[in-house]
Amino acid sequence: LPASLQVEKFILLEKLHAASNTDESENAYLEAHEFWLRSYTNDAGTEILAIDGFMFRKKYSKALECVDRLDKLVGGDAHLDYLRAEFYERLGETEKSRQAANRVINREPDLLEPYFFLLASHTRKRQFPAGTTVLNRLWSACNLPKDKVIEIVEASKDYAPLVKSDEYRKWRAVPVAGTV
Repeated sequence: LPASLQVEKFILLEKLHAASNTDESENAYLEAHEFWLRSYTNDAGTEILAIDGFMFRKKYSKALECVDRLDKLVGGDAHLDYLRAEFYERLGETEKSRQAANRVINREPDLLEPYFFLLASHTRKRQFPAGTTVLNRLWSACNLPKDKVIEIVEASKDYAPLVKSDEYRKWRAVPVAGTV
């Protein structure tokens, strides 16, 4: 293709798509993405495409780099912090993950996903008092009746260890196991 067409976004998009379907998709995808970055510096669309590409390849550190660049371009966004939380969690960086989820809650207290994300994180680590703290925050933020929150939590296997805990039973106002 002539040089003028090689940098057209529709061509670059096809190049990324083709690169993702090759036997050497990792290197081809990275090269295509870097060419796009050189052609369109400070382009939010470039970063959005790259986040998805890296996420599907389980390259969470690279995806985080894209999230950081996109965050600077758009001036911050709660959804980007939620993505950070997910990527940090997948990288095993629990504390950074929780910090990012809490930033989402502080920015957008009506978004329910970060509460459930934190609840699952605390449940996996068997940190049940912290889990009930998240439940209190969720309950007060979502304006749902407590019974509805209980129904949601108890319906998910992700929270099963928490639901069996004494801390949860106290939060739910059910007698603690072994007491009358």
